[in-house]
Amino acid sequence: MEWKYVKPLNDNSIIGYIEKTYNVEIPTYLKELITKYNGGRPEKRLFNTQNSKERVLQGLISFNKEDKSNIFIYEELLKKGYIPFAITEFGDLVFINNENKSVGLYLHENETIEKICDKVELFFETLFN
Repeated sequence: MEWKYVKPLNDNSIIGYIEKTYNVEIPTYLKELITKYNGGRPEKRLFNTQNSKERVLQGLISFNKEDKSNIFIYEELLKKGYIPFAITEFGDLVFINNENKSVGLYLHENETIEKICDKVELFFETLFN
């Protein structure tokens, strides 16, 4: 898959810092994506949830503290055991549930969650245009 607007990760230890600070475990697959494509936008951007169709992914959340929009903005979700890793065009967050590693969509306007799939790999494999 092609990626655009990638921001090189400034500090590879930031992923371990987030895991330790918020007591979460980021799957290896996602760690590799963040390391290669931090803040980037995949060419395939549409995805479905169990409740809705054709949501539009804006891109990965940056793990660089210096970037205006970054993972630390979502500290409250991290404290709840949700690992946000991508954002939609409408500001909703795609996240991993630290407890069972499933992927969900956090709808920020009404603070509800829609399940997407059981694994982060499956999320990226099923993105479409």
